[in-house]
Amino acid sequence: MSSTRMRRLLIVNSPQWANDFVQIIRHAGNRRVLGFALKVCSVVGVVLNLINQGPQLLDGGSFSWWHGVLNFVVPFCVSSFSGGRNELRNRQASGY
Repeated sequence: MSSTRMRRLLIVNSPQWANDFVQIIRHAGNRRVLGFALKVCSVVGVVLNLINQGPQLLDGGSFSWWHGVLNFVVPFCVSSFSGGRNELRNRQASGY
């Protein structure tokens, strides 16, 4: 069985929320959505790092790379998922 046919069978036999989730992830990979998510995470990540680690850095403490990376990854994931969901809703509303 080809992988394309298998994907179609999975989408047809899955509950609606699972189909929507797959479509949201596909739309989240859209170049425009990813570009916007990168812009959002760049700004929000810097602000979160200043809030969460600013006092520690000002006191001469060390930077926690794990927390620093998470402060950028989480806003990126939220923004790209929201953008994908918005793209899906726009396509559903336009009948595409």
